[in-house]
Amino acid sequence: QFRDIMLPQLDLRVEANNLRRFMRDFENDPSVEFPTPIEDLTSANVLVESFIHGETILEFCEDGKRTMKEREVLAKIGLETVMKRTMKE
Repeated sequence: QFRDIMLPQLDLRVEANNLRRFMRDFENDPSVEFPTPIEDLTSANVLVESFIHGETILEFCEDGKRTMKEREVLAKIGLETVMKRTMKE
């Protein structure tokens, strides 16, 4: 039973479909961006996706690099994104 639940989650084509769904769900939200899966190069064992230039959250939040207001804006975007995703499922 456990195997039957886990095996589909290991298929990276499922993750590619999730990325496409996220892109569709957030297409009108300029504050959220997801990489695009490259379908011709993606298989059950390999997921190839576009590269999004930017900085990691850890880089964004390095001491002295951002104001508290900028950090609060990022936290709000993250929370709203998670809540929107949770409500759609």
